[in-house]
Amino acid sequence: VNSKQRTVNSNIPPNPLQGEFESVVKEWNDYVKSVKNSKLSTVMSLTDKRRKKLKNRLTEEKFNMADIIEKFKKQPFLSGKNDNGWTASFDWLIKNDTNYVKVLEETYKSGNTSENKQGSKYLPIKDPDQPALF
Repeated sequence: VNSKQRTVNSNIPPNPLQGEFESVVKEWNDYVKSVKNSKLSTVMSLTDKRRKKLKNRLTEEKFNMADIIEKFKKQPFLSGKNDNGWTASFDWLIKNDTNYVKVLEETYKSGNTSENKQGSKYLPIKDPDQPALF
């Protein structure tokens, strides 16, 4: 039975994207390991679910892990420097076709951290002369 299974498995063609998958994961892991006191997690295993999502991202013109990491470095919010310590993960980056684009657009660069809430366009400053509406 074992030799039969090997024969069947050896007929499965290799995934042509395997090298690209490994390259993207290596870039992410190298970045995470280079950050001192990082709260970010390395990728330990490329599961089928991750492969499917990563395959989808690799078909998108704007998806380039090197570019994403360069923009990621400029946005401390993504590395846990925020009110609740949330960090962006590899899975979050590849989850859909918008998360990594937000990183490339530097959506998390400023205005979303605790130091900048009072002047942020996201939270209005309360007028002390107006009665509370609740």
